[in-house]
Amino acid sequence: MDLDTAILVLLSALITGMLIIIVLILRRKSPDEGLRSRREEEYSSRIAAAEAENQRMKEERGRLEGEMSRVEEQLAALQNHNTVLREQNAGLVREKQLLENREEQRVKEIDRQLRELEHTRKSLEQERDRVIADEKQRLLKAEENRNRMWAMHEQESIARMREICRKPEYGFPCFDNTSLPEGFDRALKPDFMVEFLDQYIIFDAKLSRSESLQAYLQNQVKMTVKKIKNSPSVKHIYSAVFFVVPSADSFSVRTTTFYEEGYTFYILPVEAFEPVIAAFRKLRDYDLAGAYDPQEREQVINLIAAFDNHIRQQNAVNILNTLRGIKVMAEKRTLPQELAEAAEKRRKTIRLDTYRPTDLLRLMDNPRDQLAEIAELIQPAAPDIDREAVRQAAGASSNIPAEQTEEKTAGENLD
Repeated sequence: MDLDTAILVLLSALITGMLIIIVLILRRKSPDEGLRSRREEEYSSRIAAAEAENQRMKEERGRLEGEMSRVEEQLAALQNHNTVLREQNAGLVREKQLLENREEQRVKEIDRQLRELEHTRKSLEQERDRVIADEKQRLLKAEENRNRMWAMHEQESIARMREICRKPEYGFPCFDNTSLPEGFDRALKPDFMVEFLDQYIIFDAKLSRSESLQAYLQNQVKMTVKKIKNSPSVKHIYSAVFFVVPSADSFSVRTTTFYEEGYTFYILPVEAFEPVIAAFRKLRDYDLAGAYDPQEREQVINLIAAFDNHIRQQNAVNILNTLRGIKVMAEKRTLPQELAEAAEKRRKTIRLDTYRPTDLLRLMDNPRDQLAEIAELIQPAAPDIDREAVRQAAGASSNIPAEQTEEKTAGENLD
């Protein structure tokens, strides 16, 4: 029982006691019996009221006691719930502390890793800078060595080619850019030239500062042709031009022959210069330019003209056939859309015709095979009807003798 309930019970007892005492006192002091009776009735009514009030207070007390019991039960439940919550809170506090410890450890680990990463980054940057510096130094040395090699190559090649040309077995007049023939265009500035059949063969010892020798040579071919074409000495320059490169770099050149606007360019090391000069010496010794008589010369000219005319005509026929094919393809637009789409779909499934290289080589190398293939195409096929049946049918219809019918049939076949 709590304090409020105890106070209510005590007050109720005090009130009841006081009422009883008041009734007893009033009974002793009243002389008048009637008055006393009235007072007793009054007191009785008051006592009854007090008892009723006391009863009400008891009931209220009972209600309050029941309410207090319910409150106590709720309080107990809340205390139990509070105990559970306290336990959960304690668990959460422990878990929070654990998570905070883990987070602190994780932050420390991340900081450590970041420090290590920063240290690694700085180390890598230093290593990269060192490698870049070493590579630049290596490239610089390589470029210096390469430039020195190319410079030596240019000087040594000119000296070597001059020495070979002056050998008694060759005896070619040679020139460099400081001693060009009289009247020759000095703007060309060729490194080395050899006189051959009233013309000059150019040998240029190329000095390349480019990393790609192939691209450098391709560019030099175009520039050299442009300079030769615009030079007043173009008629005196031989149609074969030689670029002399170092032996060590000649292996990196994929294409060693270039053809540009009527001039053929050859890439060769200086070691190949002497065999080339030896070949030109044999050509000069035999000098085939004047070996043909007028009739043979005319035959050669006629043959070249016939080849040129045939090629031109074949090109024109191919162009006209291409134009006609384009017009025929354009006529597909006049078809209904469904038919055009079906035809296009069917076309995509048709396999492209290819030619076997062996068949091409066979027909190219042997013109007789070409004629045989054409003759087989134009040869008439044998009739599907028996000749004897044709003869009998013709004799029965016109009463012509069998011999004449056979001759007529043979004549028609020949036609």
